[in-house]
Amino acid sequence: MEGWAISTCTRCGANKDNGHPINALGHNYQRSVAQEATCTKDGMAVYTCSRCGDSYREPIPATGHKWGEWIDGDPATCVQYGNRYHQCSRCGQKEWERNYAGGLGDHDWGEWVTVKEPTATEPGLQERTCKIDASHKEQQEIPATGEVNPAEPDNKEPKAELTLSVQMRDPQESYPYATTVSESAETWYDYTITNTGDIPLYVRLTRMKGTSSSDAYGGHVLQPGESYSGYGKCIMICYSNTMTPDPDDSPYMGTIRQKFTATGYDITNKDLKLCESNTVIIDAKIAKKSEPDKPGIKLKVIQTTDEEEAYNDGDEIYYRYTVTNTGNVPLRHVFYWKGGTGSEYRIDEFKKVLDPGESMDLPGDSGAFCPQVSNKNMIPAPDDSPYAGSFPFSFRVEGFAVDDTDCTTPICDDGPVTFEHKIAKPSGPKPWPIPEESQLKVDAWFAPSCARPSDPAGYQLG
Repeated sequence: MEGWAISTCTRCGANKDNGHPINALGHNYQRSVAQEATCTKDGMAVYTCSRCGDSYREPIPATGHKWGEWIDGDPATCVQYGNRYHQCSRCGQKEWERNYAGGLGDHDWGEWVTVKEPTATEPGLQERTCKIDASHKEQQEIPATGEVNPAEPDNKEPKAELTLSVQMRDPQESYPYATTVSESAETWYDYTITNTGDIPLYVRLTRMKGTSSSDAYGGHVLQPGESYSGYGKCIMICYSNTMTPDPDDSPYMGTIRQKFTATGYDITNKDLKLCESNTVIIDAKIAKKSEPDKPGIKLKVIQTTDEEEAYNDGDEIYYRYTVTNTGNVPLRHVFYWKGGTGSEYRIDEFKKVLDPGESMDLPGDSGAFCPQVSNKNMIPAPDDSPYAGSFPFSFRVEGFAVDDTDCTTPICDDGPVTFEHKIAKPSGPKPWPIPEESQLKVDAWFAPSCARPSDPAGYQLG
Protein backbone atom coordinates (compact mmCIF):
# COMPACT_ATOMS: atom_id res chain seq x y z
CA MET A 1 0.00 0.00 0.00
CA GLU A 2 1.27 3.53 -0.88
CA GLY A 3 2.10 6.10 1.83
CA TRP A 4 1.61 9.94 1.81
CA ALA A 5 4.14 12.70 2.65
CA ILE A 6 3.33 16.36 3.68
CA SER A 7 5.93 19.20 4.17
CA THR A 8 5.14 21.28 7.32
CA CYS A 9 6.82 24.52 8.58
CA THR A 10 8.57 23.98 11.86
CA ARG A 11 7.88 27.59 12.97
CA CYS A 12 4.21 28.10 12.20
CA GLY A 13 2.94 24.65 11.30
CA ALA A 14 1.68 25.62 7.83
CA ASN A 15 1.70 22.93 5.11
CA LYS A 16 3.69 23.66 2.02
CA ASP A 17 1.18 21.87 -0.21
CA ASN A 18 -1.30 18.99 -0.14
CA GLY A 19 1.52 16.45 -0.03
CA HIS A 20 2.64 13.70 -2.38
CA PRO A 21 2.44 9.87 -2.42
CA ILE A 22 5.20 7.54 -1.21
CA ASN A 23 5.66 4.27 -3.11
CA ALA A 24 4.70 0.97 -1.29
CA LEU A 25 7.68 -0.96 0.07
CA GLY A 26 6.43 -4.37 -1.17
CA HIS A 27 6.29 -7.62 0.88
CA ASN A 28 9.45 -9.21 2.24
CA TYR A 29 8.44 -12.88 2.49
CA GLN A 30 10.55 -15.33 4.53
CA ARG A 31 10.13 -19.14 3.92
CA SER A 32 9.70 -21.68 6.73
CA VAL A 33 8.80 -25.41 6.63
CA ALA A 34 5.61 -26.32 8.53
CA GLN A 35 5.69 -30.02 7.58
CA GLU A 36 8.51 -31.92 5.92
CA ALA A 37 7.69 -33.90 2.78
CA THR A 38 8.10 -37.70 2.92
CA CYS A 39 8.52 -40.32 0.24
CA THR A 40 4.78 -40.64 -0.32
CA LYS A 41 3.24 -37.53 1.26
CA ASP A 42 3.52 -33.83 0.36
CA GLY A 43 4.90 -31.39 2.92
CA MET A 44 3.95 -27.73 3.48
CA ALA A 45 5.98 -24.47 3.32
CA VAL A 46 4.80 -21.15 4.85
CA TYR A 47 5.92 -17.73 3.48
CA THR A 48 5.52 -14.81 5.98
CA CYS A 49 6.15 -11.10 5.34
CA SER A 50 8.63 -9.69 7.88
CA ARG A 51 7.05 -6.21 7.55
CA CYS A 52 3.29 -6.78 7.88
CA GLY A 53 2.88 -10.45 8.84
CA ASP A 54 0.96 -11.43 5.70
CA SER A 55 1.48 -15.13 4.83
CA TYR A 56 0.61 -17.82 2.31
CA ARG A 57 1.27 -21.60 1.97
CA GLU A 58 2.75 -23.74 -0.77
CA PRO A 59 2.94 -27.56 -0.89
CA ILE A 60 6.32 -29.25 -0.91
CA PRO A 61 6.11 -32.17 -3.36
CA ALA A 62 6.68 -35.68 -1.97
CA THR A 63 10.26 -36.77 -2.54
CA GLY A 64 9.40 -40.24 -3.85
CA HIS A 65 11.22 -43.38 -2.77
CA LYS A 66 14.94 -43.59 -3.27
CA TRP A 67 15.37 -47.25 -4.05
CA GLY A 68 18.64 -49.07 -3.52
CA GLU A 69 20.05 -51.94 -5.49
CA TRP A 70 18.00 -55.15 -5.94
CA ILE A 71 18.83 -57.84 -3.39
CA ASP A 72 18.10 -61.52 -4.01
CA GLY A 73 15.60 -63.10 -1.62
CA ASP A 74 14.35 -66.70 -1.83
CA PRO A 75 16.11 -68.72 -4.52
CA ALA A 76 14.18 -70.43 -7.32
CA THR A 77 13.07 -74.02 -6.84
CA CYS A 78 11.99 -76.58 -9.36
CA VAL A 79 8.38 -75.37 -9.14
CA GLN A 80 8.60 -71.73 -8.07
CA TYR A 81 10.53 -68.67 -9.18
CA GLY A 82 12.74 -66.86 -6.69
CA ASN A 83 12.13 -63.32 -5.49
CA ARG A 84 14.11 -60.16 -4.82
CA TYR A 85 13.62 -56.79 -3.14
CA HIS A 86 15.03 -53.28 -2.98
CA GLN A 87 14.78 -50.86 -0.05
CA CYS A 88 14.18 -47.11 0.17
CA SER A 89 17.14 -45.33 1.80
CA ARG A 90 14.84 -42.58 3.08
CA CYS A 91 12.00 -44.46 4.82
CA GLY A 92 13.21 -48.08 4.87
CA GLN A 93 10.24 -49.52 2.94
CA LYS A 94 10.90 -52.75 1.03
CA GLU A 95 9.41 -53.62 -2.36
CA TRP A 96 9.35 -57.28 -3.40
CA GLU A 97 8.96 -58.78 -6.87
CA ARG A 98 9.27 -62.15 -8.48
CA ASN A 99 12.76 -62.78 -9.84
CA TYR A 100 12.42 -64.23 -13.32
CA ALA A 101 16.08 -63.71 -14.15
CA GLY A 102 17.24 -67.06 -12.82
CA GLY A 103 14.26 -69.01 -14.23
CA LEU A 104 13.08 -72.17 -12.53
CA GLY A 105 15.72 -74.27 -10.88
CA ASP A 106 16.58 -77.84 -11.78
CA HIS A 107 15.18 -80.90 -10.04
CA ASP A 108 17.38 -82.39 -7.35
CA TRP A 109 16.70 -86.06 -8.02
CA GLY A 110 17.18 -88.78 -5.45
CA GLU A 111 18.36 -92.31 -6.14
CA TRP A 112 16.41 -94.67 -8.38
CA VAL A 113 14.13 -96.97 -6.38
CA THR A 114 12.70 -100.15 -7.82
CA VAL A 115 8.92 -99.97 -7.72
CA LYS A 116 8.30 -103.28 -9.47
CA GLU A 117 10.81 -106.04 -10.06
CA PRO A 118 11.06 -107.33 -13.66
CA THR A 119 10.22 -110.93 -14.38
CA ALA A 120 11.20 -113.21 -17.23
CA THR A 121 8.26 -111.98 -19.34
CA GLU A 122 7.20 -108.62 -17.83
CA PRO A 123 9.22 -105.43 -17.46
CA GLY A 124 9.72 -103.83 -14.06
CA LEU A 125 9.49 -100.20 -12.98
CA GLN A 126 11.85 -97.88 -11.15
CA GLU A 127 11.24 -94.39 -9.86
CA ARG A 128 13.13 -91.43 -8.43
CA THR A 129 11.76 -88.46 -6.44
CA CYS A 130 12.76 -84.80 -6.44
CA LYS A 131 14.30 -83.82 -3.10
CA ILE A 132 12.90 -80.29 -3.43
CA ASP A 133 9.30 -81.27 -4.17
CA ALA A 134 8.29 -84.86 -3.49
CA SER A 135 5.30 -84.56 -5.82
CA HIS A 136 7.71 -84.51 -8.77
CA LYS A 137 8.63 -88.05 -9.78
CA GLU A 138 10.27 -89.67 -12.75
CA GLN A 139 9.71 -93.29 -13.74
CA GLN A 140 11.39 -95.57 -16.22
CA GLU A 141 10.92 -99.17 -17.25
CA ILE A 142 13.23 -101.99 -16.24
CA PRO A 143 13.45 -104.49 -19.11
CA ALA A 144 12.18 -108.04 -18.59
CA THR A 145 14.97 -110.47 -17.74
CA GLY A 146 14.02 -112.88 -20.55
CA GLU A 147 14.94 -115.92 -18.49
CA VAL A 148 13.59 -117.67 -15.47
CA ASN A 149 15.65 -117.27 -12.33
CA PRO A 150 16.13 -120.80 -11.04
CA ALA A 151 16.80 -119.40 -7.57
CA GLU A 152 13.38 -117.73 -7.50
CA PRO A 153 10.75 -120.11 -6.11
CA ASP A 154 7.45 -120.38 -7.95
CA ASN A 155 5.50 -119.95 -4.70
CA LYS A 156 7.01 -116.62 -3.59
CA GLU A 157 5.04 -114.48 -1.12
CA PRO A 158 2.66 -112.07 -2.92
CA LYS A 159 3.52 -108.39 -2.44
CA ALA A 160 1.17 -105.52 -1.44
CA GLU A 161 2.35 -102.21 -2.92
CA LEU A 162 0.89 -98.84 -3.99
CA THR A 163 2.18 -95.72 -5.74
CA LEU A 164 0.58 -92.27 -5.52
CA SER A 165 0.83 -89.11 -7.62
CA VAL A 166 -0.90 -85.78 -6.82
CA GLN A 167 -1.04 -82.57 -8.86
CA MET A 168 -2.65 -79.23 -7.88
CA ARG A 169 -4.87 -77.48 -10.41
CA ASP A 170 -3.78 -73.90 -11.19
CA PRO A 171 -1.36 -73.51 -8.25
CA GLN A 172 -1.07 -69.91 -7.02
CA GLU A 173 2.02 -68.08 -5.79
CA SER A 174 0.05 -67.35 -2.58
CA TYR A 175 -3.48 -67.64 -1.20
CA PRO A 176 -5.35 -65.02 0.90
CA TYR A 177 -5.28 -65.29 4.70
CA ALA A 178 -8.69 -66.41 5.98
CA THR A 179 -10.14 -68.03 9.11
CA THR A 180 -13.68 -68.65 7.82
CA VAL A 181 -14.99 -70.84 5.01
CA SER A 182 -16.78 -67.91 3.35
CA GLU A 183 -13.54 -65.89 3.04
CA SER A 184 -11.12 -68.70 2.23
CA ALA A 185 -9.81 -69.76 -1.17
CA GLU A 186 -10.57 -73.19 -2.64
CA THR A 187 -7.96 -75.30 -4.42
CA TRP A 188 -8.54 -78.50 -6.33
CA TYR A 189 -6.15 -81.41 -6.74
CA ASP A 190 -6.06 -84.52 -8.96
CA TYR A 191 -4.57 -87.80 -7.81
CA THR A 192 -3.84 -91.26 -9.17
CA ILE A 193 -3.36 -94.42 -7.08
CA THR A 194 -1.79 -97.46 -8.75
CA ASN A 195 -1.68 -101.01 -7.38
CA THR A 196 1.90 -101.98 -8.23
CA GLY A 197 1.78 -105.14 -6.13
CA ASP A 198 0.62 -108.71 -6.75
CA ILE A 199 -2.67 -108.83 -4.80
CA PRO A 200 -5.96 -106.92 -4.89
CA LEU A 201 -6.20 -104.07 -2.34
CA TYR A 202 -8.93 -101.96 -0.80
CA VAL A 203 -7.47 -98.44 -1.07
CA ARG A 204 -8.08 -95.19 0.83
CA LEU A 205 -6.44 -91.80 0.31
CA THR A 206 -5.62 -89.69 3.36
CA ARG A 207 -4.91 -85.97 3.18
CA MET A 208 -3.31 -84.24 6.17
CA LYS A 209 -3.49 -80.43 6.26
CA GLY A 210 -1.05 -79.16 8.86
CA THR A 211 -1.69 -81.39 11.87
CA SER A 212 -5.37 -82.00 11.08
CA SER A 213 -6.18 -85.24 9.27
CA SER A 214 -9.14 -85.98 7.00
CA ASP A 215 -10.05 -88.72 4.53
CA ALA A 216 -10.28 -87.27 1.04
CA TYR A 217 -11.24 -90.53 -0.69
CA GLY A 218 -13.49 -93.20 0.85
CA GLY A 219 -12.25 -96.43 -0.74
CA HIS A 220 -11.94 -98.51 -3.90
CA VAL A 221 -10.78 -102.02 -4.77
CA LEU A 222 -7.80 -102.09 -7.14
CA GLN A 223 -6.57 -105.24 -8.89
CA PRO A 224 -2.80 -105.67 -9.50
CA GLY A 225 -1.66 -103.17 -12.13
CA GLU A 226 -4.95 -101.22 -11.95
CA SER A 227 -5.09 -97.46 -11.29
CA TYR A 228 -7.76 -95.17 -9.91
CA SER A 229 -7.87 -91.41 -10.58
CA GLY A 230 -9.94 -88.87 -8.67
CA TYR A 231 -9.96 -85.29 -7.46
CA GLY A 232 -10.64 -83.35 -4.27
CA LYS A 233 -11.02 -79.86 -2.83
CA CYS A 234 -8.94 -78.11 -0.18
CA ILE A 235 -10.27 -75.05 1.65
CA MET A 236 -7.41 -72.79 2.78
CA ILE A 237 -8.48 -72.01 6.37
CA CYS A 238 -5.57 -70.60 8.42
CA TYR A 239 -5.97 -72.13 11.89
CA SER A 240 -2.95 -72.65 14.15
CA ASN A 241 -3.13 -76.41 13.52
CA THR A 242 -3.05 -75.99 9.74
CA MET A 243 -0.68 -73.09 9.02
CA THR A 244 3.01 -72.87 9.94
CA PRO A 245 4.02 -69.18 10.41
CA ASP A 246 6.83 -67.79 8.24
CA PRO A 247 9.65 -65.60 9.66
CA ASP A 248 8.77 -61.93 10.29
CA ASP A 249 10.81 -60.71 7.33
CA SER A 250 9.09 -63.09 4.91
CA PRO A 251 6.70 -61.61 2.31
CA TYR A 252 4.18 -64.32 3.32
CA MET A 253 2.13 -65.00 6.43
CA GLY A 254 2.91 -68.71 6.54
CA THR A 255 2.64 -72.08 4.82
CA ILE A 256 -0.13 -74.68 4.73
CA ARG A 257 1.46 -78.07 4.09
CA GLN A 258 -0.66 -80.89 2.68
CA LYS A 259 0.50 -84.49 2.89
CA PHE A 260 -1.17 -87.17 0.75
CA THR A 261 -0.78 -90.90 1.42
CA ALA A 262 -2.61 -93.93 -0.03
CA THR A 263 -3.14 -96.95 2.22
CA GLY A 264 -3.94 -100.49 1.10
CA TYR A 265 -6.11 -102.87 3.17
CA ASP A 266 -7.15 -106.50 2.89
CA ILE A 267 -10.26 -106.66 0.69
CA THR A 268 -11.95 -109.10 3.09
CA ASN A 269 -10.92 -107.26 6.26
CA LYS A 270 -10.87 -103.53 5.66
CA ASP A 271 -9.36 -102.87 9.08
CA LEU A 272 -6.23 -104.91 8.23
CA LYS A 273 -3.57 -102.55 6.84
CA LEU A 274 -1.22 -104.23 4.34
CA CYS A 275 0.82 -101.37 2.81
CA GLU A 276 1.24 -97.64 2.44
CA SER A 277 2.24 -95.63 -0.63
CA ASN A 278 4.84 -92.91 -0.98
CA THR A 279 3.94 -89.57 0.67
CA VAL A 280 3.30 -86.57 -1.59
CA ILE A 281 3.87 -83.15 0.02
CA ILE A 282 2.43 -79.91 -1.41
CA ASP A 283 3.07 -76.53 0.26
CA ALA A 284 0.80 -73.50 -0.26
CA LYS A 285 1.97 -70.00 0.69
CA ILE A 286 -0.47 -67.72 2.55
CA ALA A 287 -0.43 -63.94 1.96
CA LYS A 288 -0.16 -61.57 4.89
CA LYS A 289 -3.36 -60.26 6.50
CA SER A 290 -4.72 -56.94 5.27
CA GLU A 291 -5.59 -55.84 8.82
CA PRO A 292 -4.76 -57.01 12.37
CA ASP A 293 -7.08 -59.24 14.40
CA LYS A 294 -9.72 -57.28 16.32
CA PRO A 295 -11.81 -59.71 18.41
CA GLY A 296 -15.06 -58.38 19.86
CA ILE A 297 -18.25 -59.83 21.39
CA LYS A 298 -21.58 -58.31 22.53
CA LEU A 299 -24.20 -59.74 24.92
CA LYS A 300 -27.89 -58.73 24.97
CA VAL A 301 -30.24 -60.18 27.64
CA ILE A 302 -34.05 -59.79 27.69
CA GLN A 303 -36.42 -60.87 30.49
CA THR A 304 -39.23 -62.76 28.75
CA THR A 305 -41.58 -63.13 31.78
CA ASP A 306 -43.62 -60.20 33.08
CA GLU A 307 -41.89 -58.20 35.80
CA GLU A 308 -43.49 -58.63 39.25
CA GLU A 309 -43.36 -56.12 42.11
CA ALA A 310 -41.85 -58.85 44.28
CA TYR A 311 -41.09 -62.56 43.94
CA ASN A 312 -41.35 -65.49 46.35
CA ASP A 313 -38.72 -68.08 47.15
CA GLY A 314 -38.50 -70.62 44.29
CA ASP A 315 -40.13 -68.42 41.64
CA GLU A 316 -38.72 -68.94 38.09
CA ILE A 317 -37.80 -65.99 35.88
CA TYR A 318 -37.24 -66.57 32.16
CA TYR A 319 -34.59 -64.81 30.07
CA ARG A 320 -33.43 -64.96 26.48
CA TYR A 321 -30.02 -63.72 25.41
CA THR A 322 -28.24 -62.98 22.12
CA VAL A 323 -24.48 -63.16 21.52
CA THR A 324 -23.00 -61.25 18.53
CA ASN A 325 -19.46 -61.43 17.13
CA THR A 326 -18.60 -57.73 16.66
CA GLY A 327 -14.94 -58.31 15.70
CA ASN A 328 -13.18 -59.43 12.54
CA VAL A 329 -12.14 -62.95 13.62
CA PRO A 330 -14.25 -66.07 14.31
CA LEU A 331 -14.94 -66.84 17.97
CA ARG A 332 -16.13 -69.56 20.31
CA HIS A 333 -17.98 -68.29 23.37
CA VAL A 334 -18.88 -69.29 26.95
CA PHE A 335 -21.86 -67.89 28.89
CA TYR A 336 -21.79 -67.16 32.66
CA TRP A 337 -24.61 -66.36 35.09
CA LYS A 338 -24.84 -65.64 38.80
CA GLY A 339 -27.86 -65.39 41.10
CA GLY A 340 -27.79 -63.28 44.26
CA THR A 341 -24.76 -63.89 46.46
CA GLY A 342 -24.30 -67.42 45.12
CA SER A 343 -21.50 -68.78 42.95
CA GLU A 344 -21.08 -67.95 39.26
CA TYR A 345 -22.05 -70.76 36.85
CA ARG A 346 -20.33 -71.41 33.52
CA ILE A 347 -22.43 -72.74 30.63
CA ASP A 348 -20.16 -73.92 27.82
CA GLU A 349 -22.35 -76.30 25.84
CA PHE A 350 -22.94 -73.48 23.34
CA LYS A 351 -19.42 -73.52 21.82
CA LYS A 352 -20.65 -72.93 18.27
CA VAL A 353 -18.16 -70.93 16.18
CA LEU A 354 -19.51 -67.45 15.33
CA ASP A 355 -18.12 -65.79 12.21
CA PRO A 356 -17.60 -61.98 12.23
CA GLY A 357 -21.00 -60.24 12.29
CA GLU A 358 -22.88 -63.49 13.12
CA SER A 359 -25.33 -63.66 16.05
CA MET A 360 -26.74 -66.57 18.04
CA ASP A 361 -29.91 -66.60 20.17
CA LEU A 362 -29.65 -68.79 23.24
CA PRO A 363 -30.82 -71.20 24.32
CA GLY A 364 -32.60 -71.17 20.94
CA ASP A 365 -36.14 -71.26 19.62
CA SER A 366 -37.12 -74.16 21.89
CA GLY A 367 -37.27 -72.14 25.11
CA ALA A 368 -35.58 -69.62 27.37
CA PHE A 369 -33.01 -69.71 30.16
CA CYS A 370 -34.78 -70.08 33.54
CA PRO A 371 -32.95 -69.52 36.88
CA GLN A 372 -34.80 -69.57 40.23
CA VAL A 373 -35.13 -66.88 42.90
CA SER A 374 -33.80 -68.10 46.27
CA ASN A 375 -34.12 -66.56 49.75
CA LYS A 376 -30.87 -68.36 50.61
CA ASN A 377 -28.72 -66.16 48.36
CA MET A 378 -30.68 -62.89 48.49
CA ILE A 379 -29.31 -59.56 49.70
CA PRO A 380 -31.29 -58.71 52.90
CA ALA A 381 -33.26 -55.45 53.03
CA PRO A 382 -33.36 -53.07 56.05
CA ASP A 383 -35.83 -54.02 58.81
CA ASP A 384 -38.18 -51.16 57.90
CA SER A 385 -38.35 -52.20 54.22
CA PRO A 386 -41.60 -53.68 52.86
CA TYR A 387 -39.48 -56.39 51.19
CA ALA A 388 -37.39 -59.20 52.62
CA GLY A 389 -34.49 -58.32 50.30
CA SER A 390 -33.36 -58.23 46.70
CA PHE A 391 -32.08 -60.93 44.34
CA PRO A 392 -29.90 -59.81 41.41
CA PHE A 393 -29.17 -61.96 38.33
CA SER A 394 -26.01 -61.07 36.38
CA PHE A 395 -24.95 -62.43 32.97
CA ARG A 396 -21.70 -62.10 31.02
CA VAL A 397 -19.98 -63.73 28.04
CA GLU A 398 -16.37 -64.44 27.02
CA GLY A 399 -14.96 -65.00 23.50
CA PHE A 400 -12.21 -67.49 22.65
CA ALA A 401 -10.08 -68.24 19.59
CA VAL A 402 -11.47 -70.97 17.33
CA ASP A 403 -8.53 -73.29 17.96
CA ASP A 404 -9.00 -72.91 21.76
CA THR A 405 -11.51 -75.78 21.77
CA ASP A 406 -11.53 -76.06 25.59
CA CYS A 407 -12.16 -72.30 25.92
CA THR A 408 -9.38 -71.65 28.43
CA THR A 409 -7.95 -68.26 27.40
CA PRO A 410 -10.50 -65.50 26.62
CA ILE A 411 -9.53 -62.87 24.03
CA CYS A 412 -12.60 -60.62 24.52
CA ASP A 413 -15.66 -60.33 26.81
CA ASP A 414 -18.82 -58.35 27.49
CA GLY A 415 -21.00 -57.77 30.54
CA PRO A 416 -22.13 -58.12 33.16
CA VAL A 417 -25.77 -57.44 32.28
CA THR A 418 -27.67 -57.24 35.61
CA PHE A 419 -31.35 -57.57 36.60
CA GLU A 420 -32.43 -56.92 40.21
CA HIS A 421 -35.69 -58.35 41.65
CA LYS A 422 -37.41 -57.64 44.98
CA ILE A 423 -38.15 -60.58 47.34
CA ALA A 424 -41.47 -60.55 49.23
CA LYS A 425 -41.63 -61.13 52.98
CA PRO A 426 -43.09 -64.54 53.89
CA SER A 427 -46.85 -64.54 54.61
CA GLY A 428 -48.76 -66.35 57.49
CA PRO A 429 -48.39 -66.27 61.32
CA LYS A 430 -45.05 -65.33 62.80
CA PRO A 431 -43.01 -68.25 64.09
CA TRP A 432 -43.14 -68.69 67.86
CA PRO A 433 -39.74 -67.72 69.38
CA ILE A 434 -38.20 -70.38 71.57
CA PRO A 435 -36.72 -68.67 74.69
CA GLU A 436 -33.96 -69.97 76.88
CA GLU A 437 -35.20 -72.29 79.64
CA SER A 438 -34.36 -69.70 82.32
CA GLN A 439 -36.53 -67.13 80.50
CA LEU A 440 -39.58 -69.35 79.90
CA LYS A 441 -42.77 -67.71 81.12
CA VAL A 442 -46.30 -68.46 79.93
CA ASP A 443 -49.29 -66.21 80.59
CA ALA A 444 -52.71 -67.55 79.67
CA TRP A 445 -56.05 -65.93 79.62
CA PHE A 446 -59.26 -67.91 80.04
CA ALA A 447 -62.68 -66.44 79.48
CA PRO A 448 -65.83 -68.03 80.99
CA SER A 449 -66.62 -69.48 77.60
CA CYS A 450 -63.19 -71.13 77.52
CA ALA A 451 -62.32 -69.15 74.41
CA ARG A 452 -58.58 -68.50 73.87
CA PRO A 453 -57.76 -64.92 72.92
CA SER A 454 -54.85 -63.97 70.71
CA ASP A 455 -51.57 -63.09 72.34
CA PRO A 456 -51.29 -59.29 72.65
CA ALA A 457 -47.94 -59.43 70.88
CA GLY A 458 -49.44 -61.07 67.83
CA TYR A 459 -48.23 -64.63 68.52
CA GLN A 460 -50.53 -67.62 68.93
CA LEU A 461 -50.24 -70.21 71.69
CA GLY A 462 -49.73 -73.71 70.46
